[in-house]
Amino acid sequence: YWNATGSGKTLLLHVNILQYLHYFQNGNTHHYPDKIILLTPDERLSKQHLDELENSGFTQYQLFDKSKSAPFKGTIEVIDINKL
Repeated sequence: YWNATGSGKTLLLHVNILQYLHYFQNGNTHHYPDKIILLTPDERLSKQHLDELENSGFTQYQLFDKSKSAPFKGTIEVIDINKL
């Protein structure tokens, strides 16, 4: 299945994260997973996701850094697969 540039693939993934949190929390908005990992194929897409997460209203996200842990439960960690 192919989607053109600008068709909303990034936004759709962020909607899926919101849906996951909705069912994970099961009505308890204070219940979060330890972290959410968003794996990207390259650094450019990692940056795009970070920008779009902010635009989508997410507040807890960061670029993965193996030397430090996520500051809050439920933090979305964006990881370029080439940096694992």
